Amino acid sequence: MMRRHAGTDGFSLLEVLVALAIVAIALTAVVRASGLAADAVVLERERTLAAWVAANALTETLLAEPFPEPGERSGRERMGPVDFRWRLVVQATEDPEIRRLDVRVHVADEEARAAASLSGFANRR
Repeated sequence: MMRRHAGTDGFSLLEVLVALAIVAIALTAVVRASGLAADAVVLERERTLAAWVAANALTETLLAEPFPEPGERSGRERMGPVDFRWRLVVQATEDPEIRRLDVRVHVADEEARAAASLSGFANRR
């Protein structure tokens, strides 16, 4: 028969503290990763909506003026829960029958960072 020694029935206080520290570090990493994933989803939604705003601005311009005059146009559009501002620049090209249209879209209160950009062309024919 084996005898049990007093004090060897469980974990020491130091072992428990080390285990709790490891669990705390692991949980912190999991929470941080979850937060980053949530931020990425929000950013991707914003970029998708901005791309739709750019496509709308380009399409609406070409429907209103199939061969737009060179210059700048700008506007605001709300898409989903976000307000966007867009700026469209129409430029002449080397070929007088073709115009280039460039649209840049950004969140209304963050003008320094473009959320989407789109280029298109218009033909006189």
